[in-house]
Amino acid sequence: MEKLDCYGSGPQARFGHTVTFISKTKVVLFGGATGDTGRYQITGDTYSFDLVARFWKKIEAGGSVPSPRAAHSSVGVESN
Repeated sequence: MEKLDCYGSGPQARFGHTVTFISKTKVVLFGGATGDTGRYQITGDTYSFDLVARFWKKIEAGGSVPSPRAAHSSVGVESN
């Protein structure tokens, strides 16, 4: 296994999150839980990751946003 250097402000370790392709070179990570089993916090944070530049960016959304969640699912739908 090869370890890659990544840049930007990446998310902390978590489980129960989703990672969804939104283009051929970008994914979005949403939600999940952080912490130890039995002592964890459900998150609603969102990050994008550029696969080419290997750059993480936290997305600060406004308005009506999804509630924090873990063990959920997501899918990218192409829009024309």
